[in-house]
Amino acid sequence: MNHSKISIRYAKALYSFAKEKSILENVKTDILLIVKAINTITELSDFVKSPVAKPSEKKLFFKNLFDKKISTETLHFLNLLIDNKREMFLVDIARNFLEIFKKEKGIKTLILTGSQALTEDQKKNIVLFAENNFKTKIELEEKIDPSIIGGFIIRIDDMQLDASISWKLKELKRELLETAI
Repeated sequence: MNHSKISIRYAKALYSFAKEKSILENVKTDILLIVKAINTITELSDFVKSPVAKPSEKKLFFKNLFDKKISTETLHFLNLLIDNKREMFLVDIARNFLEIFKKEKGIKTLILTGSQALTEDQKKNIVLFAENNFKTKIELEEKIDPSIIGGFIIRIDDMQLDASISWKLKELKRELLETAI
């Protein structure tokens, strides 16, 4: 079976279960915590994907690592993944779960790329502006890319607004080359 199909099926199942039990927000928080841990700790990522580690070791490890930090339902889901030898898909399952969650809740992700970090006030103003214009809840994802020199790039859905200095310099260069010919 295709890896993405596996991830999507497990994500849908987790979402349906959490919705049925009225614990969607808790499961979302748990999933974010688990993914953050896996993305932050390289050894954890390697351990989760390791075919050498025994399922019982993985279950005990997750229980010890996330005990009292995640719900018992989420821990049972992790154990189910381990039992079915699907734990290597955990990050993809989490990504798909979060996409389903956002879609069902009407939340759009605004990706803001800047040359340096924004202040909390700037972030708040951008989110308010986007929520008013798109008439939906906005979740801000900030990225830092010094290569854009200054300004920012905003992406939401299939739209992009590039107000970066690097883009303006490229445009200026293109215009100068066209007029020189």
